[in-house]
Amino acid sequence: MDIVLLRHADAAGPAGPDWTAASAVADDATRPLTAVGRHQAHAIAQRLRWYDCGVDQVWVSPLLRTLETAEIVMAIHNEDAAVHVDERLRPNASAQELQELLAIWLAQPNCPRLIVAHQPTLQALARGLLGDGALAPIARAEAMRITNGRLRWRFRHGDDAPHR
Repeated sequence: MDIVLLRHADAAGPAGPDWTAASAVADDATRPLTAVGRHQAHAIAQRLRWYDCGVDQVWVSPLLRTLETAEIVMAIHNEDAAVHVDERLRPNASAQELQELLAIWLAQPNCPRLIVAHQPTLQALARGLLGDGALAPIARAEAMRITNGRLRWRFRHGDDAPHR
């Protein structure tokens, strides 16, 4: 199984003087990428292209910033991969929801996937795939490639070379 985990790029924060904790949940779903975030998404997409990350499927959280990040990446790759928007990839998904996704992906092991989501969801997925509880959090616009339960590389949008 070959999976690339990608955290979305920088997104706009809560806006306006009327912002409250109650409105934050609704506002969170519609936060777009900032201009910096769009630049980061382009940069990480180029790096993914350099490291030959062709994918057959794209799985993405329904939140706007992940959809925009995935759209930029796929436009640069010029691929017509099947896109799956899945609620289980939202921030703070439950362990059971993530196990369900892993089971779906393991049932189709020869299908390279790009997963665009959030922290701590991506970190939990990576830990499940690697069996590594000490894995560092995934930064914004950072990608991590896991093949057959092994970390091949990880890098951020501005890195010159991947880390292993």
